Amino acid sequence: MIKNSSKIFALILLLCSCTADQPGDAPLGESPAGAGLSMRGLAAVDATGTTPLATSVDVGFYVQALSAGDKTYYTDRNNVRGTYDTGSATWQPAAATPIWLNNRTANLAVYAPYDGSQTNATPGVLDLKAALRTSANDLSAGRFTANNQSMAVPGISVTLERLYARVVFTFIRYANYTDATTIDKIEWTGADLYRAATYNLFAGPADDAYTIGKTDANRNLAFTFSPGLSPGTDRTATDAARADLLLIPTGEDFTHDGTLTVTATTTSADYGAETKVMSVPLPKSLFAAGRKPAAGKQLNITVRLSLADIIIGNDDVVVTDWDGTGAEVNVESKLD
Repeated sequence: MIKNSSKIFALILLLCSCTADQPGDAPLGESPAGAGLSMRGLAAVDATGTTPLATSVDVGFYVQALSAGDKTYYTDRNNVRGTYDTGSATWQPAAATPIWLNNRTANLAVYAPYDGSQTNATPGVLDLKAALRTSANDLSAGRFTANNQSMAVPGISVTLERLYARVVFTFIRYANYTDATTIDKIEWTGADLYRAATYNLFAGPADDAYTIGKTDANRNLAFTFSPGLSPGTDRTATDAARADLLLIPTGEDFTHDGTLTVTATTTSADYGAETKVMSVPLPKSLFAAGRKPAAGKQLNITVRLSLADIIIGNDDVVVTDWDGTGAEVNVESKLD
């Protein structure tokens, strides 16, 4: 009887020794002592500071794998959709795909707005591409650390930084250009422009997070408009003809001059509808030093259409923070 009691006592000790480090320390998604990830506040940077993320915007969560010795504390989780929960006033992963945090500190990232097509095979990597800007592809992201204690008040808050540079071309007509006109296509060619890149959410400094394939096949941009843009004579008008572009930030000065080519349709009483193709240089000096298209920066360029050519004149180029105002850059280019 004494021997049996000793065996039972030894077994209890063995069980205790095996489980002592387990609560909150098990692999991601398996810990009974884990806490479900939730975020109290998300904000995006703009020219005026930070603006709270709209609660209607879904986000994407990423978790970086963490192992030590023969133990796995977190596994890679990529693009887990998160929505705003009004009851807790937090963003949370969907109930079907929870993210559990244990007592080990995890590296996490979040971006907005959520994009279901972000399926890069490399963990923690977003695919970026130059495009016409919309509310759906204007991505911002931030990384943070958390564990199962992080959801306690005040909770987790992260400021998201914009991932793209923004360039806005505004097209206006000189007063003597009275023919009805639409801008149907623009092409921006140059060795320093790139169609696509990737962004590593867990990389170090922001500039090091971008990976760009600097090949000829990945250069030069072209965008079409349907219906075409109808330029007026006032660049400040709310309905002015604007090509609002998202560009891949390079973090470098431009090394070559570029060219902007505009394809327009003009309609006159004498000649009917005609297609005009006009080009204007975009010198590399325009994008030097503090004027390089950097993440979160906005470059506004006014393009003036005359009867014979297109012009980028003095005071027609303005560099700002996103959606803000800033110093003017005096650059003049004209097609002869």
